Amino acid sequence: FTAWAETGAETAGGHTKAAFYFIEVLLQLEPLVLMLGVFGIVVTINSKDVFERFVSLWAILDFIIYSIIPYKTPWLVMNIVVPLLLCAGCFVDRVRRALDDRPVAAVLSIVAFLGALFWSASLAWDISLVRYDDNTEEIVYAHTFREINELVGDIEEAANSIKGSETKIYVFSEKQWPLSWYLHQFDSVYPHEITQRKVDSADIIVASIDQEDDIERYGKGRFVSRRFSLRPEISLTLYIPRKLAGILGDSRTRPNTYLPPNTPIALSEGLIASYFKGQQLLPPPYKVRIEKTVEFEYEADKAKEFTPPTSIRWDGYVQIPDTGEYSFFLTSDDGSRLYLDSVLVIDNWGDHAMATKNCSATLTAGYHRIQVEYYDSGGGAMVLLEWRPPDREIELLTPIYLFHVVEDEPE
Repeated sequence: FTAWAETGAETAGGHTKAAFYFIEVLLQLEPLVLMLGVFGIVVTINSKDVFERFVSLWAILDFIIYSIIPYKTPWLVMNIVVPLLLCAGCFVDRVRRALDDRPVAAVLSIVAFLGALFWSASLAWDISLVRYDDNTEEIVYAHTFREINELVGDIEEAANSIKGSETKIYVFSEKQWPLSWYLHQFDSVYPHEITQRKVDSADIIVASIDQEDDIERYGKGRFVSRRFSLRPEISLTLYIPRKLAGILGDSRTRPNTYLPPNTPIALSEGLIASYFKGQQLLPPPYKVRIEKTVEFEYEADKAKEFTPPTSIRWDGYVQIPDTGEYSFFLTSDDGSRLYLDSVLVIDNWGDHAMATKNCSATLTAGYHRIQVEYYDSGGGAMVLLEWRPPDREIELLTPIYLFHVVEDEPE
């Protein structure tokens, strides 16, 4: 037991948790089981029934032992839930027998129990099928984001346009799981060393962000790319042949990533800002409105217009008055990303203090699709989108250059 109790004491890093961590998990995810289980322990700890005494002691000792171990992950709570469920069953059985001769109280108890059961089931549905990749939830622990479905979809669509199942896919990133499972039907290989020969023989490439320079150097302009978030702090970059560039981005759902200067589409000033609960921009948004700029700063949670953790997406078009090279600057606390014409050009994602990243692009006069994604995990929060047009200094990207499609305005 001594060796077991020391597990994770020095090397667990983020897996080391406080003694009452499992209480927090149970209160958030299994409050009904916790409540009925505790009632069950109280009424069975001194029971004459051997089984009832056994499950109550099992629940108590299980909780104590798992609380002593410094290494704690949320799925270990199942070892505590099992005896708690049995204790809860003992308590419910006691209540049922006590209400045998009290029909009105029995009916009310059944209604209350069914209501609590429905509430518990709704929590399970939400965390299992709706917010399963929202890492603000305790039980969601370094889970793969649903964005992998877009990544795999783009790979499959590109492969079908190349050689089908014989398409040669090179995955250079070491941290790619579960991508190898999804790509088992293709001719996929997983080397970690990038060479000219391997890049030349690849039809499709998946790489980590720190491998992008090598891929672009060896690729010599053959590929277009898009980044995808795999898990917290892990992103993958997909490279497909340039002739298939239309596959990337969200051009399938919004065909106009670029509008000419004299576009007949009705536009209005400002971007459409959508606010989401949690850090991962998981629909549906709880608030949608028009905002003139991408700019705010708060020093504390109490001053904010939203309750963290919150994520925000600003969507619309940036007007480019003259063809030329434009630089964009995105500053944020915590994470932010900038997309131009549905291509990720600034990746400032992750929990961090105020940090600025920038990019430059040669843009044609007209209206270019622009999206800014941002999340705040709590504490100080800020985001600021600036640009530097040709022959000018860095300045705030103001509403005279930011537009949205009038027919997309929120009601």
